[in-house]
Amino acid sequence: MIQVKKTFLIKIFLIILDKMIAYSNMTWFEIMRQTHDAGRSKHHYLSNPEKLSKQAKMRLKNLALEDMADSLFSFAFNNTLRIIGLVNGDDFHVLWYDANHEVYPSKKKHT
Repeated sequence: MIQVKKTFLIKIFLIILDKMIAYSNMTWFEIMRQTHDAGRSKHHYLSNPEKLSKQAKMRLKNLALEDMADSLFSFAFNNTLRIIGLVNGDDFHVLWYDANHEVYPSKKKHT
Protein backbone atom coordinates (compact mmCIF):
# COMPACT_ATOMS: atom_id res chain seq x y z
CA MET A 1 0.00 0.00 0.00
CA ILE A 2 2.78 2.44 0.89
CA GLN A 3 4.58 1.66 -2.40
CA VAL A 4 1.39 2.39 -4.39
CA LYS A 5 0.94 5.76 -2.65
CA LYS A 6 4.62 6.60 -3.19
CA THR A 7 4.33 5.74 -6.90
CA PHE A 8 1.21 7.90 -7.20
CA LEU A 9 2.92 10.86 -5.50
CA ILE A 10 5.93 10.53 -7.78
CA LYS A 11 3.61 10.60 -10.83
CA ILE A 12 1.88 13.76 -9.53
CA PHE A 13 5.24 15.40 -8.81
CA LEU A 14 6.49 14.63 -12.32
CA ILE A 15 3.31 16.03 -13.90
CA ILE A 16 3.67 19.25 -11.90
CA LEU A 17 7.39 19.52 -12.61
CA ASP A 18 6.88 18.97 -16.34
CA LYS A 19 4.15 21.62 -16.53
CA MET A 20 6.05 24.15 -14.43
CA ILE A 21 9.10 23.74 -16.67
CA ALA A 22 6.87 24.35 -19.70
CA TYR A 23 5.38 27.45 -18.03
CA SER A 24 8.86 28.79 -17.33
CA ASN A 25 9.27 29.27 -21.07
CA MET A 26 6.05 31.29 -21.41
CA THR A 27 5.06 34.87 -20.70
CA TRP A 28 2.44 35.56 -18.03
CA PHE A 29 0.01 36.42 -20.82
CA GLU A 30 0.56 33.00 -22.40
CA ILE A 31 0.24 31.24 -19.05
CA MET A 32 -3.07 32.94 -18.29
CA ARG A 33 -4.44 31.75 -21.65
CA GLN A 34 -3.65 28.12 -20.82
CA THR A 35 -6.59 25.97 -19.75
CA HIS A 36 -7.22 22.75 -17.91
CA ASP A 37 -10.37 20.71 -17.27
CA ALA A 38 -11.04 20.22 -21.01
CA GLY A 39 -10.72 23.94 -21.64
CA ARG A 40 -13.31 25.02 -19.08
CA SER A 41 -10.93 26.55 -16.53
CA LYS A 42 -7.87 28.79 -16.61
CA HIS A 43 -5.03 29.64 -14.30
CA HIS A 44 -5.74 32.91 -12.61
CA TYR A 45 -4.97 35.56 -10.06
CA LEU A 46 -6.93 35.04 -6.88
CA SER A 47 -9.10 38.10 -7.17
CA ASN A 48 -10.62 38.12 -3.70
CA PRO A 49 -8.13 37.48 -0.87
CA GLU A 50 -11.06 37.35 1.55
CA LYS A 51 -11.96 33.96 0.03
CA LEU A 52 -8.69 32.46 1.25
CA SER A 53 -9.08 29.81 3.91
CA LYS A 54 -8.49 30.83 7.51
CA GLN A 55 -5.22 28.87 7.54
CA ALA A 56 -4.03 30.56 4.33
CA LYS A 57 -4.76 34.02 5.73
CA MET A 58 -2.84 33.11 8.86
CA ARG A 59 0.13 31.90 6.82
CA LEU A 60 0.24 35.16 4.84
CA LYS A 61 0.13 37.07 8.12
CA ASN A 62 2.91 34.94 9.67
CA LEU A 63 5.09 35.48 6.60
CA ALA A 64 4.32 39.23 6.62
CA LEU A 65 2.87 38.93 3.11
CA GLU A 66 -0.67 40.18 3.75
CA ASP A 67 -0.08 43.30 1.67
CA MET A 68 0.84 41.11 -1.32
CA ALA A 69 -2.38 39.07 -1.30
CA ASP A 70 -3.53 40.69 -4.55
CA SER A 71 -0.48 39.11 -6.27
CA LEU A 72 -1.53 35.54 -5.48
CA PHE A 73 -1.75 33.31 -8.54
CA SER A 74 -3.16 29.81 -8.89
CA PHE A 75 -1.86 27.21 -11.30
CA ALA A 76 -4.55 24.57 -11.77
CA PHE A 77 -3.43 21.07 -12.68
CA ASN A 78 -6.80 19.32 -12.53
CA ASN A 79 -10.15 19.88 -10.84
CA THR A 80 -8.65 20.08 -7.36
CA LEU A 81 -4.84 20.25 -7.47
CA ARG A 82 -3.41 23.77 -7.32
CA ILE A 83 0.00 25.35 -6.88
CA ILE A 84 -0.54 28.79 -5.39
CA GLY A 85 2.04 31.48 -4.91
CA LEU A 86 3.03 35.09 -5.37
CA VAL A 87 3.84 36.74 -8.67
CA ASN A 88 6.62 39.30 -8.35
CA GLY A 89 7.54 40.70 -11.76
CA ASP A 90 8.48 37.72 -13.89
CA ASP A 91 8.98 35.45 -10.88
CA PHE A 92 6.59 33.04 -9.19
CA HIS A 93 7.18 32.07 -5.55
CA VAL A 94 5.34 28.94 -4.42
CA LEU A 95 3.48 29.25 -1.14
CA TRP A 96 1.12 26.28 -1.26
CA TYR A 97 0.77 22.85 -2.76
CA ASP A 98 -3.01 22.59 -2.56
CA ALA A 99 -3.99 19.02 -3.42
CA ASN A 100 -7.65 19.44 -2.49
CA HIS A 101 -8.49 23.00 -3.53
CA GLU A 102 -8.67 24.12 0.12
CA VAL A 103 -6.46 27.25 0.17
CA TYR A 104 -8.86 29.23 -2.02
CA PRO A 105 -12.02 27.12 -2.02
CA SER A 106 -14.71 27.69 -4.59
CA LYS A 107 -18.20 26.42 -5.04
CA LYS A 108 -18.72 24.02 -7.91
CA LYS A 109 -20.66 25.46 -10.81
CA HIS A 110 -24.02 23.94 -11.61
CA THR A 111 -24.49 22.28 -8.22
